[in-house]
Amino acid sequence: MHRHPTSVPIDAQPRSCVPASAHRSIDAALKQLKSHSKRLKACLESFLTEQALLERLYYKGRNQHGASLYWRRVDETRRYGRRIRGSGLLSTVQDLHYAFFGSLIEPSVKVLRGSWTHVPSRAYVTYSSERIRGCTLLLAKTHERLIAAQSYLLQTLNTGAFLQHTLTLSAIVGRMDLLTQELSDIATAATAASSGLCTLVATSESPQDVMIDPPGDNVLEPMASPPDHGNAAVLDLEMAGEGVHPPDTDILQASGSTKLLSFDLDLSTTAKVADKFTSGQAKSAIAITSAKKKKIKKRDALDDIFGF
Repeated sequence: MHRHPTSVPIDAQPRSCVPASAHRSIDAALKQLKSHSKRLKACLESFLTEQALLERLYYKGRNQHGASLYWRRVDETRRYGRRIRGSGLLSTVQDLHYAFFGSLIEPSVKVLRGSWTHVPSRAYVTYSSERIRGCTLLLAKTHERLIAAQSYLLQTLNTGAFLQHTLTLSAIVGRMDLLTQELSDIATAATAASSGLCTLVATSESPQDVMIDPPGDNVLEPMASPPDHGNAAVLDLEMAGEGVHPPDTDILQASGSTKLLSFDLDLSTTAKVADKFTSGQAKSAIAITSAKKKKIKKRDALDDIFGF
């Protein structure tokens, strides 16, 4: 099981991708990170010095005191010191600061004195913030175990056995505990600064591209139905009989093959035309019926004689 998540690429973008309103806040957060980085470097140097002394005493007295109970506390302190040394707390804070200058490699002093030029991705800032927060939890746990080791070593001093050796170990563990508390305070402040940067960097993310339909391929546009020539001919004949001229079909033809022209007839005009069609058809039917009734019979010779 890996103690640290997989590294995330920077994916740095130019400074212009961030709104101008967020520049001042990022400047303040980077200034805090720079200060935390300097404090971490000085504190870690002192911590590693004490941890190196503990390593020498451990290997020197392992054969003689390895079976004693207090030596287990010394071994535990040594293991937690190694964990802190390999946590990469200082490098994580420095890399997050350098990422705003476009590279994880330490820039020159002249570049660091200037303004930041790039902004890393939100994923990278979140990754760095989680790493720093994990180191904070490790330091809190180390402080807890160092207090227990210091207490046990003080109890061992009361016995008077190996007094000089135990007193030296107690002094080293106490010094490491003080440095651990200072490292924890710095890491907590660095976590807050990195969390603020994560929120500010989120404003530089570009919105998702919106899919736009190409012209002439609108899927929401209804498809044109093929013209019905038979119905058009009947409509032309009926409208011609009532003195209504059909619309010019040449005008209705569109210049593009993918466009559909439509026209709306006024409802009142449509109703009048329909009434004219109905009345005209009724008059034609009455005229045909009366013509059949008034059909003239042929006259013969008897009709002429009797005067019918």
